[in-house]
Amino acid sequence: HYPELRPRGTGPRLAAGGGMSRYQRQQILPEIGAAGQARIGAAPVLVVGAGGLGVPALQYLAGAGIGRTSRSTR
Repeated sequence: HYPELRPRGTGPRLAAGGGMSRYQRQQILPEIGAAGQARIGAAPVLVVGAGGLGVPALQYLAGAGIGRTSRSTR
């Protein structure tokens, strides 16, 4: 079963069947909440370099729900 595809920047995605949100751990933090996760989902990020630090940074940003990532390498 494939997850539902949504346009970028539409905020947190719910698990199949309306279960726990993928980003529930972030949303329960008072500093982030649902509104903060929506802002994260709409944020564009540029990572310069995809070497030893850039690749893990891209993985963590994608896991956090960043809406759009771009990378620049030589």
